[in-house]
Order: sequence, then C-alpha cells, then structure tokens
Amino acid sequence: MINTRKKMSEEIFSKILTNSATEKEKSDFYKLLEEDTALRELFYQYKNVFTASNFNSSKYIHLQQDSFERFWNRVKPEKTYRMVDL
Repeated sequence: MINTRKKMSEEIFSKILTNSATEKEKSDFYKLLEEDTALRELFYQYKNVFTASNFNSSKYIHLQQDSFERFWNRVKPEKTYRMVDL
C-alpha cells in the first residue's frame, strides 16, 4: 500500500509541478494536501528536489526570463527626456 501510494504521489506531484495535471486532478490534489500533513511534507520535499534538478534547465531559464520581462513591463519607469539648454 505504501509503495502504491508513493508511486501515485510521485505521479501526481510530477503532473502538478510540470503543470500537466487536469483541473480535477489539481482540485483533488490540493484538497488532499490540506488534509494530509504527511503528504504535504512529502510533496514539499519532492518539490525541492524537482526545483533544484530543473534550476539550470533551458526551460527553467526561459521561464525566469519571461517572468522577469512581465514584471519589468509592469514596473519600469516611463522614459524621461531632459531638456538641455545649448
């Protein structure tokens, strides 16, 4: 039972972290995560390993760049022009 649960957990964890889970799977997973402390701890451990292992992948770097560009486009100051007397 534990091995089956662990295998099931790894499958859904992977789907959640790669954003390939269906809306129903996400909803069911997050409800279960709220209720099950052991599962929540296991998920965070898995997430840490997943994040660390994907940190330098080109997909992750591309996501970081896209995120920064969206952020910068929201907060960047407007261009200002200085008037200079010649």
